Amino acid sequence: MIYFVTETFLKTNTHITQNVDAKDLAPFIPMSVKTYVQPILGYNFTNDLLTKFNAGTTSAEEDELIEFIQFVTAFYAAYDAIPNLSFRVSNKGLQSQSGDYSASEGIAAVEYIRNNVLKFAKVYEGNMRAFLELNKDEFPLYTDKLNKEIKAPDNELNFRTDTTWL
Repeated sequence: MIYFVTETFLKTNTHITQNVDAKDLAPFIPMSVKTYVQPILGYNFTNDLLTKFNAGTTSAEEDELIEFIQFVTAFYAAYDAIPNLSFRVSNKGLQSQSGDYSASEGIAAVEYIRNNVLKFAKVYEGNMRAFLELNKDEFPLYTDKLNKEIKAPDNELNFRTDTTWL
């Protein structure tokens, strides 16, 4: 399943460069949707959009929303990936990455870059929230009362804490 964002989209639109291995980025894309996007959209609406996106059956309004979601997802995925691109936890403990002609930066530099990426993620998140607020009537599943109570696949209920959109 594609979680709205491909490796190419991530590398083209964020701070992540083309030479970063896809396997190092792949886990952060679905995690970004589940951690940052799903709490805003709700479990049911997120899954509905993912299903339609992967089937290629989205409406024009949903396509516009998905464009916002893609940038939110990409920047949060980059934000979460950056420390893991710089440092690895292995059987030998925490190790910094370095190449033949480059050196890994320290934690302060990594946090500086992460904060810069987070700034963009927050801007895109704010834009997505504003779009949803202006167009909530176009997305009945988003405002559906059942979407407030998120039911996880293991049937555990997770209650939304962000209800400012109601």
